Amino acid sequence: MFESVFSRFAKAAELRRSRKALMQLSDRQLRDIGVTRDEAAREANRPFWY
Repeated sequence: MFESVFSRFAKAAELRRSRKALMQLSDRQLRDIGVTRDEAAREANRPFWY
């Protein structure tokens, strides 16, 4: 059970880091990966359980 809780916490922390990094990309970098600024913002603002 402890491992499961820890795994979920680690996954949530990784999602937070990834979403924060996404918002740090320039518009050109986002365009290169096919993501708009609005899509990046929407993803960054999603709750951690999504």
